[in-house]
Amino acid sequence: MNQRNPVGAPVVIAIGGLAVLGPFAIDMFLPSLPQMAGDLGVTAAAVQLTLTVYLVALGAGQLVAGPMADSFGRRRPLLFGLGAFIVGGIICAIAPSLPVLLAGRVLQGLGAALALVVANASVRDRTSGAEASRLFAVIMTIGGLGPVVAPAMGGIVDVLAGWRGVLTLMTLIGVVAGVLALVALKESLPVERRIPFRPAAIGRSARDILRSPAFLVPALALATAFMFLFVYIGGASFVYQDVFGLDPATFGLIFGLTGVAVVVGAVGSGVWMRSAAPGRVAVISSIVMLVGVILAGTLVGTGAGLTGAVIGMGVALLGLGAAEPALMTMVMGSGDHGLGMRAAVLGALQYLLAASATPLVGTLLGPDPTPWLIAMTGTALLAPAILLFAALRTRHAVGKQDAVEASD
Repeated sequence: MNQRNPVGAPVVIAIGGLAVLGPFAIDMFLPSLPQMAGDLGVTAAAVQLTLTVYLVALGAGQLVAGPMADSFGRRRPLLFGLGAFIVGGIICAIAPSLPVLLAGRVLQGLGAALALVVANASVRDRTSGAEASRLFAVIMTIGGLGPVVAPAMGGIVDVLAGWRGVLTLMTLIGVVAGVLALVALKESLPVERRIPFRPAAIGRSARDILRSPAFLVPALALATAFMFLFVYIGGASFVYQDVFGLDPATFGLIFGLTGVAVVVGAVGSGVWMRSAAPGRVAVISSIVMLVGVILAGTLVGTGAGLTGAVIGMGVALLGLGAAEPALMTMVMGSGDHGLGMRAAVLGALQYLLAASATPLVGTLLGPDPTPWLIAMTGTALLAPAILLFAALRTRHAVGKQDAVEASD
């Protein structure tokens, strides 16, 4: 079977390139948002729509991308999606107004949707079990470089070439990802394992997936953790620059350095899962995420300012980085059939929840970072609450079953 084939470095790098594409298209132009709003003559809340429409397209697009990848194979939909991402990037770079920019972002989001679905499904096409956990951790580590490198890179390019230069560089990264995929990623889904592209077959596949607690619990936990991340991302550029007084380049560097914690967490998670179950890793890591946000709010509230925010968010992102590979392993290991649909439903949950967070963040931004910190705390609470509630229900059900068997 395909999943027993050895996974070489070129394949890992190519899948990693697909994994960073989505984050780069979000994080790279964060330092440019204030300048973008000024140049286009729109408000901070309006320019937040460049994040919102991208996330909606990225989330909803995966619901179509999943069935396509399960029906037509991985390679053709992937190359089509990368082409759409590149064209969308060109539109964004030359956009004369916010509506045109938003149209380009929608096209970018749809293209990235195909790339992400294929990236996640390709891991399980080629591996399973402990090897899949290891590969997901590696991919998450590469993907974690997005929040580290992208804002710093974007801040420097913004100073040198403005926000249009940042969007041009983003498009070129899409070209590089396309070349890597074209060279390294051969078709990984045999014809006999494909699902007909018919509404009835697609509906049955989606229904079976959504009825499975083994899929739904970690998927919801991962989606809410992602929502927390985008509350952080959506507000950080304005809070760090407008409240704490950083320039775009410095913001990019500090935001990126904080994001190193995501990479450290992902690397640590891969090592940890060699001796611990993914569920245990996910619960403890998500609690660390929550503790970090509470620490950030406490330190800022006691006068620590930017330093307190950076320390607390570093802890929170460490927990997030460790939780993501564990939760992804649980989601994609919940079954062997319809892997594209599993990746699609997960992606839709992640990015649609994230999209709902960005307009909310726009209404919370002001001279006081407290509302933003409260919103992060609320969203960071959801993932550990979901996992712990599910664990308690399982333990209760097992206890009742044991009691029934004992009475018999």
